[in-house]
Amino acid sequence: MTGRFVSFITGLLFLMAIKTNLLATTETSLVKQWQQAKTYVCYYGKQKVDSLRKFDVAIIESRNYTAAEIARIKAKGTIVVGYISIGEDLELRKGNGRGPGGNASYYIDMNGDNAPDQNPIWKSYYINPGDPTWQDWIIKNQMREVLAEKGCQGIFMDTMDSAEIFPSIREGMIQLVRRMQRAYPSAFLVANRGLVILESVAPYISGLMYEAFSMADYDWQKKEYIAQTPFQRTETAYKAVKLINRIREKYDFQVFALDYAKPTDLNKIQEYYDRAWSYNFLPYVSTIELNQVFIHKIKPKTRRGNLAQCYQEFDPIYQKLKKRINSKNIAFAQNGAAIHVSSTFPGYTVEPLNDGIRQSKDLYWALAAWASEETDAEHWVEVELAETAPLDSIRIYWAFMDPTYAASQFYTIYGWFSNQWNELLYYQNNQTNREFDVFKIDSPIPMEKIKIVQSPEKGPVERPKLCWIAEIEVLKR
Repeated sequence: MTGRFVSFITGLLFLMAIKTNLLATTETSLVKQWQQAKTYVCYYGKQKVDSLRKFDVAIIESRNYTAAEIARIKAKGTIVVGYISIGEDLELRKGNGRGPGGNASYYIDMNGDNAPDQNPIWKSYYINPGDPTWQDWIIKNQMREVLAEKGCQGIFMDTMDSAEIFPSIREGMIQLVRRMQRAYPSAFLVANRGLVILESVAPYISGLMYEAFSMADYDWQKKEYIAQTPFQRTETAYKAVKLINRIREKYDFQVFALDYAKPTDLNKIQEYYDRAWSYNFLPYVSTIELNQVFIHKIKPKTRRGNLAQCYQEFDPIYQKLKKRINSKNIAFAQNGAAIHVSSTFPGYTVEPLNDGIRQSKDLYWALAAWASEETDAEHWVEVELAETAPLDSIRIYWAFMDPTYAASQFYTIYGWFSNQWNELLYYQNNQTNREFDVFKIDSPIPMEKIKIVQSPEKGPVERPKLCWIAEIEVLKR
């Protein structure tokens, strides 16, 4: 009896091992299929099962389909990703009644009117994604329905860009995405924009949707698609190269470029497809309602990925604005100076602080300036000078914040000599619309470095928790 029982258990374990290996093989194959995808569709309407089967990836509103219909879409090898809104709620819920107006605790009330804040276009309600009640609702209800009940293989996380509107909810959004991935580790998670937290959520996602990558906006009154301005073109190119594709070098995820155009505007559709391919993104062009499926038979006129790490679209403007090397500017990067900062706003770098470009109203913000994180702490920039020398003057050029300049209200400048920081001067001015500040330095003492320290919450009046500088010049005597 004991021998038969042992044999039964051994056989059962063997069968379980085979099943586990088959599941692992299936998941590995699916991941490879995801990584090699060449086409995708984003469609929120009903029916169209046969049309959706013609794409490698289909992003759908799964509530419009039965589990059997989704199984039919998958049968041809299409990976199905179901829609969930994680940063906004499409309906107002009473929930635990602890939130604004006696509604659920996870609604945001930034304007203090005791009512949940709404998206002005879609009329949905902004969410605090860090609220545990909301997180449980997303994972235990929404994800379970889309993945377990409907049979989708991934989740399209819409409205993540609410983290760009409300900086205070960013950590909560990151935590939510992390919890979602841990709850369903084999599911493909696709973020819709949310670029300010991309680097933080990159370890947990399988894809990123870049909505409006090559078009700008839609005029709902005139029913017209709006083309990007040259500034917006440099912005999206910069984000593609310096932000998205830089992060993809460490974390491998697909990027889905979604643009909108009139179905008859074939030249524009071709242009959008070609530009997405150039940055190694997967393109799809639809109408703003996403209520049709378009199978565009377009042959690429660009080589996939040829601009993935290239500054071709924004570099000509950038190079044109660069100034000649000033040998007396010992804060200039090309003269050998180095920059250190207290923090950096997501998507920005320290490079603009001493790249020779004093200011540009036409250049994308992150190319034109450095910005600190938007916190109530003090912010500082330290410049290791190219040489130790007595200083003639220090010049600070402030970032352009249309239609004004983002000058700080109160800051102190220090110089490093005698093995310590020494105060050179402090500046206070509540009139922050200043393009630049220039200070003569009386001290003949040679200095190794300087530091600019903005006092807490003394940035520009419009955004006092931010420090936003375009260029720092330090001229030697």
